[in-house]
Amino acid sequence: MARISDLGVEIKTGHDIRQAPEGLLNQGFEAVFIGSGFQKDAALDIEGIQSKGVYAALDLLEKVRRGIPVDLGHKALVIGGGDTAMDAAGVSKRLTGQPATIVYRRTLAEMPASPEEREATFEEGTQLLELASPMRVISENGHVVGLECIKNKLGEPGPDGRRRPVPVQGSEFVIPTDSIILAIGQEPDLYFMQTSQVLRTKNGAISGGAIGGESGIKGVYAGGDAVINPDSIISACADGENAAEAICKQLGVEFDTLPFKPAGINEDQIRINKNARVIKQTLQKPAFQPLSARAGFDLLERTYSEAQAKREAERCLQCASYCDKCVEVCPNRANLTYFVPAIQINLPVIVYKNNKAEIVRNEILKVTQTRQIVHIDDLCNECGNCDTFCVHAGKPYREKPRLFFDENVYNKESDNAYFVEKIGSTWSIRSRVATEERELKLEQGLITFETPRVKSSFSLPDFDLTHLVVTGPFDGEESLVEAGEMFVLVQGLIKSMPYLPYRGN
Repeated sequence: MARISDLGVEIKTGHDIRQAPEGLLNQGFEAVFIGSGFQKDAALDIEGIQSKGVYAALDLLEKVRRGIPVDLGHKALVIGGGDTAMDAAGVSKRLTGQPATIVYRRTLAEMPASPEEREATFEEGTQLLELASPMRVISENGHVVGLECIKNKLGEPGPDGRRRPVPVQGSEFVIPTDSIILAIGQEPDLYFMQTSQVLRTKNGAISGGAIGGESGIKGVYAGGDAVINPDSIISACADGENAAEAICKQLGVEFDTLPFKPAGINEDQIRINKNARVIKQTLQKPAFQPLSARAGFDLLERTYSEAQAKREAERCLQCASYCDKCVEVCPNRANLTYFVPAIQINLPVIVYKNNKAEIVRNEILKVTQTRQIVHIDDLCNECGNCDTFCVHAGKPYREKPRLFFDENVYNKESDNAYFVEKIGSTWSIRSRVATEERELKLEQGLITFETPRVKSSFSLPDFDLTHLVVTGPFDGEESLVEAGEMFVLVQGLIKSMPYLPYRGN
C-alpha cells in the first residue's frame, strides 16, 4: 500500500459507496474502474437457514481474524467443497476442539479445493460426508440442532466436466450439529450498482470487455473477480493493467509498462538450461507444522529454508529470457530460432495532404529480446504441438512470422506471410498484410520500402529517412514501422540462418 500511495495515489477507506459508478463521472473524475471482487457469501435457500448457529464462511473467517468471539458449540458442519470450505473446517476445529464434518454433494474426486488444502484439512481429522445435499436446517428454540440431507448419486457430466449430483428419492437423513458453516461459493457485492446502467451478465457479474475492461459506458471500466468470477490474482493483475492502458488511451496519456530487465543469459547458459529441461527435478515443498502444533492460528505452512529456496530457484528454466518450447516440440523443425540486434528507432507516420505525404508524428520501434522465432510454413503440417505446449498461450504456427520458400504458396496467403530472395547483391523481403503486399530491399547501406501507397528510402546504420513519396491519395494514416520490423526480420534471417533455401541465395 505504501508503494502505491508513494506514487501519488489517494486512498480513501471507510467510505460507504452507494451511488452508481457512472455518477463519479459527474463529479470531475474522467474514468472509473470497478474492482470490487467477489466478497459476498453465496446464499443457500433452504428451510431454517436463518436459524442461530448458521454462519456464512467469509463472515466467520473475518470475525475470527478480527478477534471477535464466535460460538460454534462442540460439533460443526461445513457445507461446500472449495478452498474456503477447507479454511472454515480448519478454523472450526480450532474453535471447538473437535474435527468438523464437511458435507459435499459430490465426491472427493470432484472437489474444487486444491490438493494442498485438502491434504492439510483432512490430516487434521476433518470428516467428509460425500454425495449429500442439504435439504433443511432443523432448529429448536431458534437454534440449529441438525441438518437434514438427501443422498446423491453422480449423473452425467456438466459444463465444467464434473458429474452432476442427482438426488436419490427417499434417502433423507439427519446429522446432529451445533453449528453450520456455509461455504458454497461467493458472489459480487454490487448493491451500489442497483441504479447503474453498467452491463451485467446473467450471474450478476459486471460485463467487462476482454481487453480494456469496458463496461458498456464510456469512462467506466471493470476487472478482477467481479467480471471474470473468482480466479487467480494473476488474472486480476492483468485486468488492472489492461484497464489502465485503456484509460490512458482514453485520456490521451502515454502508457508505459514497468521496465523489464531480462536475465541476460548467454548461449552457454541456454545450453545448460536446455539440458536441465529434460530432467525432472523435485519440487521443493515447505514443511507443514506437525499436527501436535496446530492448536492455534499460527501459520500452518512453514517458509522455505535458505537451502530449499536456492534449490527451488535453480528449477527456473528462464522462460522470461528465452522459451524455445515451440522449437523443441515441433516434429518437422518448422519453428527455428534466429537472432537480431537490440534496437530502438523512430519511424514516421504519414498522411496524404495537399497532394503529398506529410509526417504527423513518429512511432518508436523497440526490440529488446534478441532471440526470436520464425515459422517455416513449408515444413508445417499444423499438427498443433506448438499450440498445445506454448507456455504463453499462443499459437506459434499462426502468430510467429511465417516464412515461405514456395512463391506460389506465398502469393495465395493474405496475412502474416513473408518471402525472402536475393537478387544479385540485393536482399529483398516481401510481406502480405491484410491481403496487401509490402516490399523492403536492402543494398549497400540503403533500404527501400514500398507499400501500395508509399515509397520510402532510409540510410543505415541510423535508419534516417532520405526519400518519401506517395503513389496517390489515401485516407487515414500510414505507419512506416513495418519497414523497421521487416528490416529486423530479414537481417536476423540472413545472418543467423544463411543456409536456408532463399530464392537466389
